[in-house]
Amino acid sequence: MCGLVREAVADGAIGLSTGLIYVPGIFSRTDEVVALAAAAGEVGGLYVSHIRGEGRDLFAAVGEALEVGERAGLPVHVSHLKCESARVWGRAEELLSTLHNAPDATGDQYPYAAWNSSLASLLPPWAPAADIASVASADAARLRAAVEVGEPGFQSSVDGVGWDRIVLVTAPRDSWKGQHLAAIARNLELEPFEAFVRLLEIDPEISCIGHAMAKEDVRTIAGDPAVFVASDASATAPDGPGGDLPVHPRDYGTFPRVLAMAREGLLPLEAMVRKMTALPAQRFGLRDRGIIAAGAFADLVVFDPATVRDRATFEAPHTYPDGLSCVVVNGMVAWEPGTASIARGGRALRR
Repeated sequence: MCGLVREAVADGAIGLSTGLIYVPGIFSRTDEVVALAAAAGEVGGLYVSHIRGEGRDLFAAVGEALEVGERAGLPVHVSHLKCESARVWGRAEELLSTLHNAPDATGDQYPYAAWNSSLASLLPPWAPAADIASVASADAARLRAAVEVGEPGFQSSVDGVGWDRIVLVTAPRDSWKGQHLAAIARNLELEPFEAFVRLLEIDPEISCIGHAMAKEDVRTIAGDPAVFVASDASATAPDGPGGDLPVHPRDYGTFPRVLAMAREGLLPLEAMVRKMTALPAQRFGLRDRGIIAAGAFADLVVFDPATVRDRATFEAPHTYPDGLSCVVVNGMVAWEPGTASIARGGRALRR
């Protein structure tokens, strides 16, 4: 594995990325991650992590990411900074200080008070979604406690949030899309945990949205000029694949939403633009990207600072923003009002 990482980074990959709340990363040990990160660092890569926990275990999880960077000798980037659940609401400043006081660490954020993930991510590592029926039958009490409260080494995404804040994006029944787990449980005349298990028995690939963050913490993190803007989203269009799914509004609204925050005085417009362009391009070693300069790639978005804003909501997520007039990718006009055909100028990027 170390050889594969070393080869990939030498060929132009940015570094090693882990998703430690997801299968299979959830099974990894810190020492294993350190070994792989060190291989990336040997050829100039960095370590990027969707950390193990963002609620009860937030600071321990950030600490693990920073430990990996220190032991492996490479820069660290923490994905999707947030204070998830009432357990850590109000600690955004502490989170930012932890990151800024580290030797070489950065982070990014999507500016919403809700996350988007798989329903199976609420399961502890010893309970695979594919075997949920047998696991629940063998030890329902332990599984329920782990999912709703947590256990050593596993943070619950329900604890400090509640089933009524976890909403289905995909579902076995169309009528359940956009409904929270507590409402679906009432419909099935089950307890929320029992409904959760039933849903995973039917479809282990269900995705969901958790309204788990405090708006004040979201604004505090968004107002840090060193935190990158990232959507954590897939490319989606109302008339494309997935155009009928109740996706997270960040798919359409992340960057316009941040630009609109500049009008509220959170940061100057120039600082907001830098957070989504030059700053991440520089950090990830993307040469001639993220800046407007002679010889640089022409990746441009033309917008009106007075009117740009997101319009996507959780009720109507497939909604384009206001205030944009043109998008250019690698010097080709990819979108402008009334464009019938789209120029596809994108390319895979290497360091």
